[in-house]
Amino acid sequence: MRLAFISSSLESGGLEHEVEANVQLALTHAHEVRLFTPYKVRDDSRIRRNLEQLLTFDSGQEEWRRSFYGRAVLSLAKAKHLLTARRRPSSFEEVSLGRRFMPVADQPGFWDEQARRVVAGSDLVHLFGKPKPFMARVATSARAAGVKVIYEEASQVTAEYANRRLHRQFTASSASCDVIIARCQRHIDDIRTHYQYRGATRVIEQWAYGTEDDLLGIDRAGHRATGQALTFGSIGRLDDGKGMDTILKAFARAKQHLPDSRLRIAGAGQHATDLRKLAADLRIDGDTEFVGHMDGGRKIAFYAGIDAFVIASLNEGGPITGVEAMAAGLPILSTPVGAMPERLEHGTEALFFEPGSAEALAASMALLQDASLRHRLGCSARHRYGLRNHSQVCAPQKTALWNELGRPIR
Repeated sequence: MRLAFISSSLESGGLEHEVEANVQLALTHAHEVRLFTPYKVRDDSRIRRNLEQLLTFDSGQEEWRRSFYGRAVLSLAKAKHLLTARRRPSSFEEVSLGRRFMPVADQPGFWDEQARRVVAGSDLVHLFGKPKPFMARVATSARAAGVKVIYEEASQVTAEYANRRLHRQFTASSASCDVIIARCQRHIDDIRTHYQYRGATRVIEQWAYGTEDDLLGIDRAGHRATGQALTFGSIGRLDDGKGMDTILKAFARAKQHLPDSRLRIAGAGQHATDLRKLAADLRIDGDTEFVGHMDGGRKIAFYAGIDAFVIASLNEGGPITGVEAMAAGLPILSTPVGAMPERLEHGTEALFFEPGSAEALAASMALLQDASLRHRLGCSARHRYGLRNHSQVCAPQKTALWNELGRPIR
């Protein structure tokens, strides 16, 4: 089967890991895979290195950059940046310049042609959100060509999310999709409400892409006894919406009951400096470690080296870190965000706290002084992972859906 995978971006984060895992899954099942993203993929990115070992992928922005018009416009943009900033643009800034000047609404023909080209010769199109205009173009082009379409939503869909300027076009064309996939039933309900979608849906959960065996192999038998120093950990972008400031404030409160405890925060983002300053202002900087972006073996070591995992996000599609923490056998403190309330039961498999409440999170942290509670929550979360999130459970659901909708190779 010829599968066309379209990702709204390929930068870094949960969506990109998921796209890579789906590419590997499809190739393992002997499908032909084409991968396309509207934007340029940084030359020095991890996702590019990994994907180029698997297949050749296409980028709309990279094709535009190769055109005479694209080369001319981008050269002028780089020259202007050099004059104003007095330095060449970094790899991140260079990608941003391309996004700013590449064809948008004033040149719809460029993107319409890209959409038709991606669909041509495909037996099935699988879109990975967010639902930006190009995704809507591909969906309508596929419908016109008689090719089935799967859309997989990566985020929690709210009224605000669906009404964003770049998402409205997808809401208007969601009927072009044959199936929409989400992480949990609550998200399916939100999709029907806010995308006004009336077609078929599937709940297919995430698994610990690429790290499953290592995480499940972490031995928690030697967990710390009651009263010993605990290390709390969290992984996420240091940006708005992840609640990292709430974690810092809660940890400062919890130190009253857990004076020897430590906090490790992994990730990068625009608020990194502000969060470090907040830790210093709260006088917990000596016990708080910002360890930067985590990947591969470093991520496994991170999960193995902490005693509890914290998710303080205000909105999420998953998150994938919740699944990874479950596989690692960690007690999880989480806001009732994304798929987490359907993944785990409060009190027996996790402890949930009110979003944005440092006081509530601090109280949950203090409860984890009890070694037996930590052990019970961690074991229950890992058991739940095996029942609901293991690759042997989730991956066959994905391949079965491809086989159900796709046309066999002619």
